[in-house]
Amino acid sequence: ALQLLRAFEAMGGRGVAAPSANRFGRVSPTTAQAVRDELGEHLETGDLVVEGEPSHVGIESTIVDCTGPAPVILRPGAVTGAMIEATTGLALG
Repeated sequence: ALQLLRAFEAMGGRGVAAPSANRFGRVSPTTAQAVRDELGEHLETGDLVVEGEPSHVGIESTIVDCTGPAPVILRPGAVTGAMIEATTGLALG
């Protein structure tokens, strides 16, 4: 990833949108073509969509607040509360 960002900067690139490439309220695309379909009218000439393997999960990222005594899920996603509890040994708040 760092190599990609350095090469992008060397080409004059000024920004990267990652990891999700979807508009607010829409499900995240799982392929580069789905990104182009979703954001095509908002892309400018020279904007690049990085091609990779299709994502196996088209659900949003789980966002966890770990600033308190217990983790709190702020946005549910592919990583479940049970997975967080099993991994951390902590009960969710």
